[in-house]
Amino acid sequence: MKWPFPILVCLLMLVGCDNATEPDDTLADSELAEVAEGEPELFDYEADAGYLGASIREVPGFIAIWRDLVRPFQNTWIVEQLGAGLFQVTRNAVITGTLYVEWEDSTITDKAFSCKGTKRSIISRPARGTPGVLEQVSPTLVWTEGGAMAITRVEISAASGTTVVDDPLALMDFPEGLLHLDPGEEVTVRVWGAPQDAIVVLRVPLTLSDFSEFVMDFSGEYHEGQWHAPQYPGLRRVAIDVMSHATVHDPAAPYDSTAWLFPYVVR
Repeated sequence: MKWPFPILVCLLMLVGCDNATEPDDTLADSELAEVAEGEPELFDYEADAGYLGASIREVPGFIAIWRDLVRPFQNTWIVEQLGAGLFQVTRNAVITGTLYVEWEDSTITDKAFSCKGTKRSIISRPARGTPGVLEQVSPTLVWTEGGAMAITRVEISAASGTTVVDDPLALMDFPEGLLHLDPGEEVTVRVWGAPQDAIVVLRVPLTLSDFSEFVMDFSGEYHEGQWHAPQYPGLRRVAIDVMSHATVHDPAAPYDSTAWLFPYVVR
């Protein structure tokens, strides 16, 4: 089953439906941007902000680590028409703010940061007068330009299935291609590419308005962590947030991080 974008219906009412069977080859970029904004869980970086700004309280030697994000983010859209009524939408963002580190002696240090973010989707609208349909979606990639932190591979596995991603912008069929979990199901995440001394954080939803974070352990080959799927059904996300050792431990070192945010479905 495909999920419609409700905002598109309103747009069509404004444009008119005289050519209901005519292929939609002339959709304006601004219109498509508004359509995508109808699904904030997938397209709105503001919806990702909680996953990026949450405090971390499990790093030895520190009371807490958190980001204060500047909002709204600076968003731009790239719309490419792939064919009659078929569009690829890339949403880019510049994410800025301040990283705060509270040490065991209650001293707080801070450093400014600027990251880039991007995510992609494929949307179809074969004829005017028909709702737009989200066909495919990618995870969200956030990174520090020029930084050394990288994720090369992520494996998310559970009894219900396994998702392996080595390209954070790879498109997945929506929603069939997403990982589907049962409420409360145990999930294991393995992350390759981050240095052994990197701080790798797994952020997961707990309720509709709250989530938790865990510092992942290094196994000698990858970082690993576990969580349980939330008890409430619907579209959810899990974030893998990597910061360099120096980003946190050295107040004079430049900021360096990357993050991948994955959509999944709780049945």
